[in-house]
Amino acid sequence: MRRLLTPLSISGVGDRVMDELSKTIDREQLPLIPYRGSSANAAPAPSDTPPEAGGNFAAALSYGDVTLAGVGTISYVCEGKVLAFGHPFNYVPEGNTTAGANHADAITIVGDTTGGSFKLANITGGIGTVDQDRFAGIRAIVGDFQTTIPVTSHIEADGGLSQRDGASDIVTSEYVPYIAWLHALSNIDFTRDEIDSGSSTATWTITGTSASGPWELTRSNIFTSQYDVNYETLFEMQTHLYSLLNQQFEDIEFTGVDFNASLEDEVKQYSISHVGVSTDGVTYKGVRRARVERGGTVYLRVTLKPFEGGDNQLVELSFELPKKVRNQASIEITGGASGYYYYDYYCFIYPEECGNSQTEVDSLQDLIDQFEGAPKNNDLVAKLYGMRGNELSEQLNTFDKVISGNRNIRINIKNGGGGVKPGEG
Repeated sequence: MRRLLTPLSISGVGDRVMDELSKTIDREQLPLIPYRGSSANAAPAPSDTPPEAGGNFAAALSYGDVTLAGVGTISYVCEGKVLAFGHPFNYVPEGNTTAGANHADAITIVGDTTGGSFKLANITGGIGTVDQDRFAGIRAIVGDFQTTIPVTSHIEADGGLSQRDGASDIVTSEYVPYIAWLHALSNIDFTRDEIDSGSSTATWTITGTSASGPWELTRSNIFTSQYDVNYETLFEMQTHLYSLLNQQFEDIEFTGVDFNASLEDEVKQYSISHVGVSTDGVTYKGVRRARVERGGTVYLRVTLKPFEGGDNQLVELSFELPKKVRNQASIEITGGASGYYYYDYYCFIYPEECGNSQTEVDSLQDLIDQFEGAPKNNDLVAKLYGMRGNELSEQLNTFDKVISGNRNIRINIKNGGGGVKPGEG
């Protein structure tokens, strides 16, 4: 004998998101069979029908547009407690969990599949809260309803001709990063009605509480993709959600996520195509190395090439080398969309794994400040580093398009003379 797989009802998603969910279930080896079900009202009202052994039961992780729930059968009811399933839902080692407990309306029994037959049902009235998930089954407390976490989104496409507001409610913080992503991606796919290249502008606000009190993160950015801008638009918000949940400073609870985005078909992108280097501000050469006098100035001329035609952008930069710099220095020129700053995010959370941490973060609020103040995808960032990788100065230029690519210029320090040393073009 082997345990039954739990049928997992999910609403409000398209084929692409359903495929992503199936891949996650396979990758994590979760004992679930996903199927399309109907949505359930957010924060469902308590049902007048008491739970009974043999009745249908749903353990819900979210309600609303994206309703995600495991469906099974009530095994036993006693003194305000309900035992259901006869097997785990999404077993966790300590057994403690949080999910909504609901009645369910069975539609049919799906015949034998690779995972066995299963009950296909829709979620109905509320019973209480699931608080235990163990080998023998799951337990719910009747009448103990949890405050859900609202996730809202407003998506516009085609210059505002297509718009949609979405709302889901998630039962516990543990599932906010993943289900908020499912919610937002589904809303973008439905509103835009295509999966293709393009650009977007997005703003999101994440709120929560910790031992230090309430906190809030608000961030906006622009995105572009030559393949799937719907997916690309959500990557940074999802990074923030997972980082906040897994940071090591304080235990947190999410209290809300609000996401707004506007998408269009044009790929608004510049790439760094050429960097000219000069020590006198007159003669520029396309080199990767330069010899500069200690205390001297390095001049840079960066050419940005648009992806879909139009005029190049020319950016003039200059760095004065501090006299304390010895032997070598380097200049890094980076587009905000190069992915470099997503590495920074990881180092904010796990500095011990990064060797030379990119920044000092000592608290939850420091982390939020770093996320809010990080360079955006349409920023061109130039940094001067000393010989040991210590940052000496930074310059930032902002444009109307995403900037991709990066260049590194190595600076050899000399005591006298000058000129650019020929090197790699």
